[in-house]
Amino acid sequence: MKLRRLLFNDGQTSIKGKLYRPILLLLIFFGVIFISVININMKRVANQEAYRLSQVLASQNLAVHTFINQEQKPSFFDASDLGEDDFIPELMSSTYMIRQINEHLDPLVPVNYYYKEVAVNARSPQNEAYDYEVEALRRFNSGEIDEIREVMDWNDKTYFVYMQPGEYMEEGCIQCHGTAEQAPAGLVDYYGPERSFGREPGELVSALSIRIPLEEAYAGANRTSLILSATYGLMLLLLFGSSSSVMSRVVVQPITSLDTRLRDTLTRFNGKAADVVLDGDEIENVSSAFDFLEERLSEAYDNLEQHAKSLEVKVEERTRDLNRVNAQLVLANQNDWLLGVLNRGAFDMRAKSEFDRMRREKGPISFVMMDLDRFKSYNDMYGREAGDKTLKRVVEIIQQNIRAYDVCGRYAGEEFVICLPNTSRQEANEIASRIVTGIYGAEIYHRQNEPFGRVTVSAGVAGVENAKDTYFERLIKEADDNMYKAKEVRNTYYPQ
Repeated sequence: MKLRRLLFNDGQTSIKGKLYRPILLLLIFFGVIFISVININMKRVANQEAYRLSQVLASQNLAVHTFINQEQKPSFFDASDLGEDDFIPELMSSTYMIRQINEHLDPLVPVNYYYKEVAVNARSPQNEAYDYEVEALRRFNSGEIDEIREVMDWNDKTYFVYMQPGEYMEEGCIQCHGTAEQAPAGLVDYYGPERSFGREPGELVSALSIRIPLEEAYAGANRTSLILSATYGLMLLLLFGSSSSVMSRVVVQPITSLDTRLRDTLTRFNGKAADVVLDGDEIENVSSAFDFLEERLSEAYDNLEQHAKSLEVKVEERTRDLNRVNAQLVLANQNDWLLGVLNRGAFDMRAKSEFDRMRREKGPISFVMMDLDRFKSYNDMYGREAGDKTLKRVVEIIQQNIRAYDVCGRYAGEEFVICLPNTSRQEANEIASRIVTGIYGAEIYHRQNEPFGRVTVSAGVAGVENAKDTYFERLIKEADDNMYKAKEVRNTYYPQ
């Protein structure tokens, strides 16, 4: 009841209530934030565990595929006397065998997970891909991604979804997946003449699709949050109940005493305090009394006004000094701490200054925007430390190919930009070409950046012969747009 009065009292509120209310609201706010962070982290841990389980399941089933295709099937064919048109799925199809193994395994494991090797126009309808799996196969085949991991609602339940590429079509498999006419007759009789034909060598024909249920883990996180909320609320009640008497003795009583003394002081002003209204809480009364006293004191100290003005002048001078020092500190922090080049804010300031100078001189200016190709996958595979080392090497190559008065900056994570004053676009193309060639020639290994197998950069160039013909932002955007055109090819610059 006391807590409710503190929060929702619509009448006159005492000093105790005004002290308690913001503290209580602040504690509730931070409590909600704290419990929410715990809930989010518990769900994140559940997602990580589901991801690890998915990787184990995928690895196990791929290992079974490898064993069947590379060891069991060759041994079986060598030992059997089957004809060319014979087909026994239990011995000749690794996908069929794994599906049957999982059907026997599912009742034995405590986690009701979903595992399927999916394909478009799969040989067995049981392996046919759902819509989201079809889209994943398309992205795998295009090289856009190499795995999918996300939380998805499926049939009103929450799952962790994991997918990775499965089997690629090998030359030895074309007989059974090329055309129905060349396939074993037993296979066509078993599956029909329409399913899983027309495959090409090297084509990704399947993906491993896994769904791990998260309902129980998320429910546990929510239960923990509820328990924490109840415990935290009880602690707040105990805290405010026990501190009420302490607050009265330490804070409220001294302020009440001050209120009484100020009332006595006001009576000494020979009736001048008759217009002072003291009908609020203790703090408001003290404030009203001090307002009155302040007015009287200001009348007594009018002769200090000139001195106050002189102090204001000194404060302004000191403020200007502080601003100069602050500007110096800003300049000292303009460089990217890791690479030693300008950060984005500092680059924009310097480059805009160079652009304005070229506009006044009606001279040429160019910009080169660069982005390392597929560098996120480089960091994921080799780690941040290796990524930082590579970025430093890239900056060295850039600086070796530009002039001392050119302006280089780090625009984003692996994106760099160069301002080239007094430089035509043709000259900027030559500089971009040297940088692209230099980074390629550094031979920094990057397996994910196929077909190059090393770190490469894509660069966009923009420039004008007379800076008055354009705007700074337009040139930056043109260079950025051209960079993305270059990234469609990679390891090049655009336009050439």
